[in-house]
Amino acid sequence: MEDGAIVYIDYDLFIVDTGDLIETTRSEVAKEHDQLDENKTYEPLIVTVGEGSLIEGFENHLKEAESDTDYEFDIPPEEAYGERDANAVETFSEGKLALLIGGKEVENLRVGGPVTVEGKQGTIKMFAAGRARVDFNHPLAGRTLHYDYRITKVVEDLEEKVHTILNGGGLRGGVRRRRREHHHSGVPRLRPELGHGQVRHHPRPARQRRGGHHPLHRGAQEARGR
Repeated sequence: MEDGAIVYIDYDLFIVDTGDLIETTRSEVAKEHDQLDENKTYEPLIVTVGEGSLIEGFENHLKEAESDTDYEFDIPPEEAYGERDANAVETFSEGKLALLIGGKEVENLRVGGPVTVEGKQGTIKMFAAGRARVDFNHPLAGRTLHYDYRITKVVEDLEEKVHTILNGGGLRGGVRRRRREHHHSGVPRLRPELGHGQVRHHPRPARQRRGGHHPLHRGAQEARGR
């Protein structure tokens, strides 16, 4: 795909070492992994190739892809969301945390839930004895990611391109270059229940690879997630 091409992509995102499905645009895949959300609309995401919004490994692979061809490949942490950074895990007293989060009710925070501290989005890993440990690493930091994807459409018509840009869908969390300094929202985003380090464990069953598997079976690519 050339830079500037507007494409529709169906994809499934898995964590390699666990086989867990993190995100999919396909309802049949969600159902297969017992993650079908009846309130969610499953549809291809819309991407402008080369605009820099995708993680490095996915962007590089996409540039060499063709439409109507199935691909599957792995992306290592260095070309996805980076390695985990121990310095990105901080411990706060309950009183200091209350001040930093703008006076919100600290007692409503929960382990595994999100918290925004001084504009940084984190996940609460421990909350006990008046202290809280917050992990500011991206939820997918340190993970090797596996993607199955297919370009289902390339927008060619100029009028349709304009319409697509103005009204197109958003990128999801599993392909975005980096997460924002605040909540996972807007473009792109992880599903709310999975956006803060919480992963449903439904190991991926052995599946026969779809036809058209491309020789670009890269095992890796990485860009810091923060």
